[in-house]
Amino acid sequence: MAEKNFISLGGPVQATTGLITTIATNNVAVVAAAVAASDVLRDTTDSTNSTSTESVGAVFTEFERYLRSLNVEYEVPELGRRLEW
Repeated sequence: MAEKNFISLGGPVQATTGLITTIATNNVAVVAAAVAASDVLRDTTDSTNSTSTESVGAVFTEFERYLRSLNVEYEVPELGRRLEW
């Protein structure tokens, strides 16, 4: 059975710029596309799309919104923290 794609959020973590949300994934292309499609994510993520200065909840909402726009079936095994499809 193939591993599910996922986006997993951590934090908030204290960084030199303040509190950040960490973003982990095994599908970098989807995360990059979601960031490009979202004003919130595009303006707050770093160049590697691995952190955001937005709250965990705001980042989760934007990724979930993007997956919905693709009409993919996804699961939320950890509410507000992880998406799998």
